[in-house]
Amino acid sequence: MNKTIVYGLIGGIVLAFIGLIAGLFIGINIGGNYFPHFQFMGGNGYEATGYLGGLIGAIVGMIIGFFIGVKLSNKNKKI
Repeated sequence: MNKTIVYGLIGGIVLAFIGLIAGLFIGINIGGNYFPHFQFMGGNGYEATGYLGGLIGAIVGMIIGFFIGVKLSNKNKKI
């Protein structure tokens, strides 16, 4: 496998996990304080916004992590 792809995948996986945790906590905080009647995926209030925040955080983290990994692999190339 190409080194660029491997770095991109590793960066995507690592930052997807970090984004999932961060999005989950942010979503729980927002849902518990501002949207107590919000419904999503069978959850109400802080549970529902926690699910949504976790999904959004994981997707955004994966995209950013992939691009950071690709950029770091290009930085390490020798001319």
